[in-house]
Formats: sequence, structure tokens, C-alpha cells
Amino acid sequence: MREESTLRDIERAIVRIARSMGRRDMGRLVERTLGSRIDVSFLQLIGAVDELTEPGEAPTIKDIARWLDVHHSRASRLVKDTIRAGFLMRLASQEDARKSPLALSEKGREIAEAIHAARTKHLAARLHGFSKSDRRTFAQLLGRFAASKSEAHGNTGQSGPAAAVAPSPRRHRTRPRRKRTA
Repeated sequence: MREESTLRDIERAIVRIARSMGRRDMGRLVERTLGSRIDVSFLQLIGAVDELTEPGEAPTIKDIARWLDVHHSRASRLVKDTIRAGFLMRLASQEDARKSPLALSEKGREIAEAIHAARTKHLAARLHGFSKSDRRTFAQLLGRFAASKSEAHGNTGQSGPAAAVAPSPRRHRTRPRRKRTA
């Protein structure tokens, strides 16, 4: 098999994986797990805070914006809405009063657990029929792939899900700028 064909097969597989684990499908699985409805925009943010939270280190809006590959102002609005819904809370930073670290509320942690359960259930169904050895090999290769960075295509180490699926979207003007006349 030629390298180009192999890369095309990998690209197709990654797109299918991304689509199968998309917001709507995962949202439905999480809703079934919870037994109640939830806005899918909250799921992305809850998942981001959950993934970015390290022991002794809470993510900020800047971290969330980078992870979700959105502008800071968009991330700020999403955070505000998610706090209002009761899934997130702001913490006080001991090092820098300008920072606004974020943490999951008790309701947010329940949702994060439901997200993990839904993903695990989805993956278990997709991996049904794989041997234990194949699962281990797949996990190692996929982990290695996910950890790799490619500067050749402009990926500067972004770590969010958007980095693995598609280049970041750029806003372009749809109309040419008018020339200023004196």
C-alpha cells in the first residue's frame, strides 16, 4: 500500500471517529446516562474543565479558550452561562487576583462522570470483538499519535480536541475594506 493511500485511510478513520464522538451523539448518550436533558454547549465546557484540571491547578478562561479553540470572549460567555446553570464555579487565585480559576461544581462533577461513562460505553461497543492484545496496541498507538505534534501544519502544541481533528477556524472579512478618502 502506498504511503499516500495509507494516510488517506487514516484520515478517513479519524474523521469517522470524530463524527461518532461528536457533540450531539455524545450529548444524547450523556442525557441517557443522566436520565435528564442538558444543553450540549455545557458538555464541552464541563469536559474541558475536567480535562484541564490538575492537582493544585485549576484552569482559567484563557486555558478553556485554547482548549476549545475559540476566542477568549466566546469562552468567557460560555463560562458565564455554565456558571449560571450551576455546573461551574469561580475560585479565588492565591497567586494572582486577576486570574479567575474555574472548578466543577457538584452538579458539574456528576455531568463529567456521565461524560466519561458515555464515552467508555461508546468505545467499549466500538471495540467489541477486538482482542485484549489489539486493544492494548490500539491504545498505545492512538496515545502516541494524540501526543505527537506537527509543526509542519501549524500545530503549535495546542492540546484540545480541535487540534487533532481540524485546523483552527479563522474569521475572514466577507467584504473588502473601503478605501478612506481624504
